[in-house]
Amino acid sequence: QEITGTRPMDPGTTDQSDAADREDNGAPSRKALKRKARAEQRAEWKAAQKAKKKRGSHRPKGPALTPLDPNASEAEIKAARAARKTAELEDFRARAAKGATVVVDLEWEEMMQPKELKSLIQQLLYCYGANRRAQQPVQLCFSGVEEGSKTHEGLSKQSGYESWEVKKLTTKYIEAFPKEKLIYLTADAEEKLESFEPEMVYVIGGIVDRNRHKGCTIAKAREQGIRSAHLPLADYIDMGNYSRVLTVNHVLNMILDHQLSRDWRGTCERCVPGRKMLHPE
Repeated sequence: QEITGTRPMDPGTTDQSDAADREDNGAPSRKALKRKARAEQRAEWKAAQKAKKKRGSHRPKGPALTPLDPNASEAEIKAARAARKTAELEDFRARAAKGATVVVDLEWEEMMQPKELKSLIQQLLYCYGANRRAQQPVQLCFSGVEEGSKTHEGLSKQSGYESWEVKKLTTKYIEAFPKEKLIYLTADAEEKLESFEPEMVYVIGGIVDRNRHKGCTIAKAREQGIRSAHLPLADYIDMGNYSRVLTVNHVLNMILDHQLSRDWRGTCERCVPGRKMLHPE
C-alpha cells in the first residue's frame, strides 16, 4: 500500500488497512480493486514504453541516400526529395513483399457502437505506423472498407489515409484470397500457430465489442470453411483471469516481431501488455 504521509505507522495500522480493503464477506473492496486496476495500468504503460524503445532501436536504415546538395536550386532540391521518397517507398515495398499477408477484417461495423468503432480506427492507425516502421513489414490489407461506411469515414479523417501503403479491399477477404491460404487468428481456435509463413494470409478480427459477442470470429471462420489458429500465449505467459483477446495492433505487433525474431518468448515479452506475467524459462 502506498504511504503518502511522513508520520510513523502505528503497529496496528497495516491490519486495519487490510481489513478496510475488504468487504464484510471477505471480497476486495471497491477501493482496493480500483487501486489494483491503476497499478496494472501503470505496469502496462511502462511495458509498452519499454517495448516501443526496443522496437525503435531495430528500425530499418532503408536504402543508401545521396545527401542533398546545399548549393542546389529549389527545383533541384524538390526533385531530389521526391526521388528520395520514391526510393524509400520502393525499399519498403520490397521488404513487405517478402513477408506474410495480414488482413484486418473490418466487416464487423454493424456489431460495434460508435465509441468502439472510434477505438478500432485508432488501433488501425497504430497498425499502419508499426508496419511502416518495421524492419520486416507485412503486406497489410483492410477488408470490407466500403465507401460510405462509417469505417471508411473514420479512416478518411486520418492524415494521409488515401496514400497509405495498405491494400484496401472493397470486397470481402473470402472473395479476394484462396480459401486454402486463409488462417483466421482467434483466441477460440483449437489449432496453435507455430510461425508465420510468407505464402499464407492471416486474418485479424477488426472488432472492438467489450466481450458482447464472444466467439464471433471462430464462428465466422467455421462458417466460411477456413482454418483458424490461436497464438501460443499460454505457453509463455501466465494469463491468470485475464482475457486472451488482444487488440488488433497488439496482434499485428506480435506478427511483425515474430516474423523477424522467430522467438515466441521474446515476442510475448516485447508485445503483450505488461499485466500478463511470463512463465519462468
